[in-house]
Amino acid sequence: MGDLEINGDLGDLGIIGDFGDWKFIFKKIKMKEILQKQIDTINKQFWALESSYNHIKKLNLDELVSYEDLEPVDAYLDRFSRFVDYLFSQLFRTIYMIENMSWEHPTNRQLALFVVKKWLVDSLDNLSSLKQLRNKLAHEYIDTDTEFVINQINNFLPLLSKILENVETYYEKL
Repeated sequence: MGDLEINGDLGDLGIIGDFGDWKFIFKKIKMKEILQKQIDTINKQFWALESSYNHIKKLNLDELVSYEDLEPVDAYLDRFSRFVDYLFSQLFRTIYMIENMSWEHPTNRQLALFVVKKWLVDSLDNLSSLKQLRNKLAHEYIDTDTEFVINQINNFLPLLSKILENVETYYEKL
């Protein structure tokens, strides 16, 4: 566990000085506030992702020929990518930091093992698949048909919803 120092974040709460073990309690309170904001943000992102899903499921993908036609599909792929990125880079890291009472960022491996151990995600395979698809989309490594990618994302929506539910349950128990 890294040694925590009182910093600007705690100063925002009007806390100054050295409080020994109390600084861990204050840090956890601040991190819980940060986590709540992140949960609000990711819930909005999920709503936007579902909105895109509802829009594109009405489309006939074979009729999409111009870049304008493909904009709803691009929005869906981008929203998925941003959602998964935020989930890993913000939300899961904050929970890790709360649990470990440390500002140190975990490695990707530490983070993956942690979120499975905490039952935020049900398996390393699902976690890995989410991250791989996100990376392929974000870095444009996919050389496959759009319908296949859309179906992969569609199949992940129930998992993403369950992850959000698990995060909410975690937050309520803090």
